[in-house]
Amino acid sequence: MRWGSWASRLPIGCEDGRHRLSILGESLARAGRALARGFRLSYDYLGMVLVGSSLYFVVGLAPAILTLTAALQVPSLVTLLPFLGTLVLLTLPGFTALLAVSRQLAEGEEVPALRGLWRAFRTHFVKAVALAAAGCLILLVLAADLLFFLQAGSAVVRALAGMWVWLLIFALTVTVWAPAVMVWLGKGVGSALRQAALIVLDNLVVTWMVVAVLGVLGIVSTLLGAPLLLLFGGMSAFLMTAAMEAILDRYRSLQADGKAGEQR
Repeated sequence: MRWGSWASRLPIGCEDGRHRLSILGESLARAGRALARGFRLSYDYLGMVLVGSSLYFVVGLAPAILTLTAALQVPSLVTLLPFLGTLVLLTLPGFTALLAVSRQLAEGEEVPALRGLWRAFRTHFVKAVALAAAGCLILLVLAADLLFFLQAGSAVVRALAGMWVWLLIFALTVTVWAPAVMVWLGKGVGSALRQAALIVLDNLVVTWMVVAVLGVLGIVSTLLGAPLLLLFGGMSAFLMTAAMEAILDRYRSLQADGKAGEQR
């Protein structure tokens, strides 16, 4: 039974509850369709997933993992800077290139594997580096604030740490979605971050479900080693591509409904 039909059987006095359940049901269904399409695209373009993920692992993930390991073993600014530099110059720009190519493939374009990835990397490199730097800076500031609140002597100040945890999670989610917004909507750095924040707030179920699936996929890939790590980048790009399609289709539908209502 669908959520909408189940919610319609609630008492008339529960109209707000029916409406909220209906919206939740639609959001869950939209997220489910997006995830299914993302996995289907990964299967349909398995060759590109293997090529793109392998290159991304060598160029973007492996350096980030190595520098992060060094930063965790010997915590200091000297070991942290190489990790941040790797994220800004390689990891996030590389993933942006995967997003650009996955969008082209999802729209039915023919993209040569190596040349297409290199072209996408060059095209989006400058904006992707600036976006990654801005995202890392925001996350570092929030993380520093959180440490300050946790170490404060006042219980009232420490209580603010809980709010900062959620703010840090939200900022991390926005940072994950900002490259997709930049690729799909052609936004600059500031506009991409603002638009990504609005999209996350307006599509909490879809965006957070996709991020959760990416997190699980990343953990499983790390635990199982190379086989899944060589699929992680491409699959993640296709999952986010399918989610962006679903989100933008929702906005187009709302816009069409609004125009139809004005014409009545």
